[in-house]
Amino acid sequence: MEFDNIPERATNLKRTVEDKLKEYRRVLKISEKPDREEFMMSAKVTTIGMLLIGAAGFLFYMGANMIPQLFAGNEGQASQGAVLLAGGLKSLKSTIEAKE
Repeated sequence: MEFDNIPERATNLKRTVEDKLKEYRRVLKISEKPDREEFMMSAKVTTIGMLLIGAAGFLFYMGANMIPQLFAGNEGQASQGAVLLAGGLKSLKSTIEAKE
């Protein structure tokens, strides 16, 4: 029966949890607070990564919306998508310039 194995499984689970907690404690003991320069570099790299992923997602989204319209022959809607894309890029550019 499955119930015969419960104490052994509970012991294994307890051991696994204890091992993970020991590992987490060890990592916290050896870690240290980053200095300002290291923190700023991490923040910049993270921000650039998020912007790149966001831009890629935006381009995929725009492509997914514009390509079917182009093949369907709805040039008016496709050009509206291009206008939205250009407006979004202008807005992104002005936001970046404002932060600099």
